[in-house]
Amino acid sequence: MRCSGSSFERKDLSEMDGNDMPSSHDATFDPGANAPPGSPLRRRAILSAAGLAGAFALTRFVPAREPGVPVRDPSTLVPRAAARSVIDGALDSRLDDLKRKIASTTEGVCEPRIPITALPSSAHAQFVITLPGAYYLPGNLTQKSRKVCIDIQSDHVDIDGRGFVFVGGGRRAASCIRASGRTGIEIRNCAFKEWRGACCDMADCDDVYLRDVLVHACSSPPGAGGGAAIRCRDRCGIEDVSISSCSGGRIEMGRSSSCFRIMVADVTGGAIRCADECSIKDCRFVRVGGDVIVTGSGSVIARCECVAGSGCAFRCAEECRIESCTVMRRDARAIECGSRSSIVGNRVVLSWGIACEAESCCFDNELSSCSGGPDGPEGPGGAIVLRGGRSVCRRNSISSSRVGISVHRGGASCHVHENIVLDAGGGFGAESGPPGGIVIHEEAAGCVCTCNHVGAPPGVDPYSMGASLHGPIARAAGGDISFVRAASHPLVNTAT
Repeated sequence: MRCSGSSFERKDLSEMDGNDMPSSHDATFDPGANAPPGSPLRRRAILSAAGLAGAFALTRFVPAREPGVPVRDPSTLVPRAAARSVIDGALDSRLDDLKRKIASTTEGVCEPRIPITALPSSAHAQFVITLPGAYYLPGNLTQKSRKVCIDIQSDHVDIDGRGFVFVGGGRRAASCIRASGRTGIEIRNCAFKEWRGACCDMADCDDVYLRDVLVHACSSPPGAGGGAAIRCRDRCGIEDVSISSCSGGRIEMGRSSSCFRIMVADVTGGAIRCADECSIKDCRFVRVGGDVIVTGSGSVIARCECVAGSGCAFRCAEECRIESCTVMRRDARAIECGSRSSIVGNRVVLSWGIACEAESCCFDNELSSCSGGPDGPEGPGGAIVLRGGRSVCRRNSISSSRVGISVHRGGASCHVHENIVLDAGGGFGAESGPPGGIVIHEEAAGCVCTCNHVGAPPGVDPYSMGASLHGPIARAAGGDISFVRAASHPLVNTAT
């Protein structure tokens, strides 16, 4: 719209540019330029110029409507109404998008979770959860003597620690987070420091899930959590948990539970205790006192590392599988399994070795510098000990161990095949017990020993076959072994 004197020329708002914008400094714009000051015509001219300039600025700088919002044709509106339509549409669209991202309650728009510190207390707990829902820590919480920190009295509870710490300091031990007879509890993203008592005490709760939890320098005497840092029952999952420098810092679980990416260092009382059908994978244990992992039947331990400490590293009941694990510098048996178990692809260094019961398979393991453990009336110790009958020991590599493979009295009908034993008896004195390569007890009837190789220094018997069936033994001092008698036999056992 261009004004000249008292005449007006209409111009579409969309065709205007910055040079066309009306200005109070444009002398040609003022239709009341010749009107006396304070007259009605003068005032109307000034108000019209201001309104037109504001509408033009808004239509240029207000963001456009978002997709999906209907647009009215500005040409059908006066300039002020066109600008207001654009503004209202953009704001409505943004508010609708914001509402989808903010939880609404009957009391208004707010954080949907409940802060732990807003909960009531009881005579035995600092905070009590009585309703299912999501809760969070707004800050660190400090232990009070003889009081549980959080008492969960409801199913289906989610606690987000948000990285905050449960700080110990009470003179009398008490559990930190406790629940009894509940199900569906999740605890994540928190830490426990110097807490006296069990950190998560849910011994009779099912379907518990813990992740991203740090436990450091805590102590759990038998009266406050049973000597465990974390306790739960069946179908529980523990993931990305680190436990260090604790007294009584083990994890206890029931049936069908799992541990994944657990780190345990410098603790006493063992690391993990679980019932039947459990899975423990990708965990690491350093300087753990006591048996590190003890499982029930039908469990799986895979890709775990255990370094230093005392006590058996992995002790399993029947029908278990231990695969691709590493055990080093343990002053006890590295792996001990019940009947019908599978021990495959493990590495054992500087410990007693591996032992399994009847109908088990021991394949493709590497063992070095194993003392074999103590001898007994059932037979000598060994890097690999077959205690029960009908077991198979195949393709294992054993070096510098007092006894390579020992089949005990109860190991009838075992098959020892394609194993390599090097430097049998090497590095162990007479006080450790008599050395040997492959030793089969005289009363272990029906055993078969084929296609093995034993390297032994002078004075060490490479093979002690007892009453077993075995391929011929070809002894070679050097040179071409094909010239040795029986060396070409398909089931020959060789010795050097």
